[in-house]
Amino acid sequence: MTDIQVALEALVSAGELREVPDAFERYDVDPSRKQALEAMFDSAAQDLGHPGALALYDEDEETALEENDERGEPRLPVTAGLLSFFLPGTGQLLNGDVARASLVFAVWSLAMLANLSPIWVFVSLYAGAEAFFTAKIRTMERKLSREQRKAALPESKLERV
Repeated sequence: MTDIQVALEALVSAGELREVPDAFERYDVDPSRKQALEAMFDSAAQDLGHPGALALYDEDEETALEENDERGEPRLPVTAGLLSFFLPGTGQLLNGDVARASLVFAVWSLAMLANLSPIWVFVSLYAGAEAFFTAKIRTMERKLSREQRKAALPESKLERV
């Protein structure tokens, strides 16, 4: 990323880009030069191994995100909770927690094999609740992140990722 930062500083010092003063690193460019600079920057980023360094703001995508938010949060928390209740560990896998899923499934399996039904039931209840609340928290984090990105969108619709 330091190579990209050096390239951006060089473009600012050459007068190709204008830095927009605010809390985020944003740049503005003359519309006539925008397309040429995007192609040049994208090529340099790919050569450096950072193909996602330049993201174009898509108004349709933002509209879709807003519509999704208006309908409420996705059913992922409920799905994760139910999956993990019936087969402990699957909800954790759905949330992306492979290590936690392995641990929960191992404890549940051992309790089932040892015929320890109170532990088996407790692990099922715990796994379902934990998967539900983890998915719920991550949904809220994603929504907050989208709101912050939306507030930080530059006027030229160029955003550094």
